[in-house]
Amino acid sequence: MKSIAPTTPYGYTIFCDDVRQEMGNKTSHVGIYRGKLIINAPLPVLLPKFFLVVHYFERPNESTEPVSLHIYMPGDAEGEPTVTQELPLDDARSKTPEPEILESDPLLALTFHHMFAPLELKSEGRIRVRAYRGDLEVRLGTLTVISTPAEGLTPKKAQPTAKKAKSKKPKPRPKPKAKKPTARKRARSKKST
Repeated sequence: MKSIAPTTPYGYTIFCDDVRQEMGNKTSHVGIYRGKLIINAPLPVLLPKFFLVVHYFERPNESTEPVSLHIYMPGDAEGEPTVTQELPLDDARSKTPEPEILESDPLLALTFHHMFAPLELKSEGRIRVRAYRGDLEVRLGTLTVISTPAEGLTPKKAQPTAKKAKSKKPKPRPKPKAKKPTARKRARSKKST
């Protein structure tokens, strides 16, 4: 079987509501967004917490140039990102890969967490994550922000579930019929006369 090695540098971003460190060296991503972040309210809106988990890959000894991370929010002009951060690659680049990794196709990997608490979304558009290494732009992910205010989606008035019954006057109770005297009562009445 023929295998294809990935072109480097490359990477991706997970957009989510929260990141939790679990026991056993595990990480949980909570509320992952896939392609769109839909806001059911008019903008601007404040999200209490918003995470970007950025994964960046390159090959060992591929470059010594610094890598700058840029995060653009909807409405940001090109070249004026909301966040600019230098990725800490020096330590990872200086380490020698393990011998068993050298036999395969080694990749130098860096995971970077960026938290907004809160995140203000002022307009619709795209959240874009880019890495720059020298003249090279590496596209690490995009999330589209859409606002769908709930106008016209107010609940309709509840319809009656059953027709109201016409009010009827209660029927008068029949008068109790006079009871016929029993044989014993007739016998007593004859004795008294």
